[in-house]
Amino acid sequence: AAGGGAVKMRAARRAPASRALAANLLVVGAAALVALLVVEILLRVLPIRDPSMVTAFQNPPWEAWSDPAWGNPGPQAYRAEPTIGYEHAPDVDEHVSLRPHAGGSFHFHTNNLGFRRDSESRPDKTPGTLRVLVLGDSHTDGYVDNAESFSSLLETALARRVGSPPVEVLNAGVVGYSPAQEILWYERHGPALAPDVVLLVLYAGNDVVELADPTKPGVDPTTGDARPGPDGSAPAPGKFGPHDRLDALRVVALTRAAIRFGPLAPLWRRFDLPGAIREVGEFRTDTVSAVLRECHGCFWQSLLQAAHAEHHPERSRADIDGVAAIAIGLDARVRARGGHTVIAVLPTRAQVEPALARGERDRVVALLGLAPDSPTFEDEIVEAWVGRFRAAAVDVISLREPLREAAAAGAQYYERDWHLGPLGHRTVAAALADSLTKTLSASSSNARR
Repeated sequence: AAGGGAVKMRAARRAPASRALAANLLVVGAAALVALLVVEILLRVLPIRDPSMVTAFQNPPWEAWSDPAWGNPGPQAYRAEPTIGYEHAPDVDEHVSLRPHAGGSFHFHTNNLGFRRDSESRPDKTPGTLRVLVLGDSHTDGYVDNAESFSSLLETALARRVGSPPVEVLNAGVVGYSPAQEILWYERHGPALAPDVVLLVLYAGNDVVELADPTKPGVDPTTGDARPGPDGSAPAPGKFGPHDRLDALRVVALTRAAIRFGPLAPLWRRFDLPGAIREVGEFRTDTVSAVLRECHGCFWQSLLQAAHAEHHPERSRADIDGVAAIAIGLDARVRARGGHTVIAVLPTRAQVEPALARGERDRVVALLGLAPDSPTFEDEIVEAWVGRFRAAAVDVISLREPLREAAAAGAQYYERDWHLGPLGHRTVAAALADSLTKTLSASSSNARR
């Protein structure tokens, strides 16, 4: 009995100690939550840039491969948008290093509405104006000065050919956009702009793989409504690694950014800790970094998609049809709003300048371990899209032949970077002007009637 009493006494003494420990842990936990809440509020209230914008296009991190002479617009060039993921910020003005451009850089400028345009734009169309809205990715956005872009050159050419009424061409291209994001941008902003013509520029080098990117939103081809990726989260510029809804918390996003791209990244990669970026497009980050040091444009503008097609041929061919379906759906909605759609199919540097691109491309193909004929997938894409659009009675322009012909007089794309250069933009503008002159003349005649 005495022994039992001692046990009860010890238990009685332990109970308050356990309750005290639990109370202390509860206080510590509550204090931690309050601290996190305060930090979250400060990150949202103070003028601190969204971490998803700061880390834009850093996969793998720039410090592992980038050359200062080949730059990208900084994080201030973008702002978060809940449906599309991100879009151009308005009133941005910066010079971006680009070795082959005149002066070693190009001037990145957005106007009051975020268009790559030197003059301001009215949200509502000026009465009597013919407005062309151009949708696309980085090739449309342009790694050139605004005045050198095919959108600006097209405006000048159309104004000269059409004469009256005045013509306005708005460049809504955004670096990193997938075809789904381009359609979502139109659904978000296009109806209020009331364009007479919507010009959708599809790029054969990466639009198919970007439609398959699970971190980018999908789109219903019939309604134009957003469909989230498989993980249900919002996209952000250049994200290819897995992420989840927790990224909506600035504290989480900032911590992940520090682990993936910031000061903690070298430590995390060295010890292979959870959260470190290990793969990009099914390749190890060290392999991709070596590839990007060799020719970053070869990878992003062509061979990432070629690798995806080699590894997932059935999915890739289905996504060729998927891109065509959402473009045809866009045409139906533009027509329902009284407009006209024209689709331009832009080829890759390897398709236009094979002799100039071969050395860079072949070295990257070898580093990635791809089959030598992998890049021919791009030819299949062009033929499939042009055929689908013609069968659906959608106006389509293949830019492959005009660019090939012009390449005899000078390079149409930048070496290593593989974006259209100033000469390429001129060629594209001239080819588009021939087709759009007829379209706008018909629109002007209908408006007069």
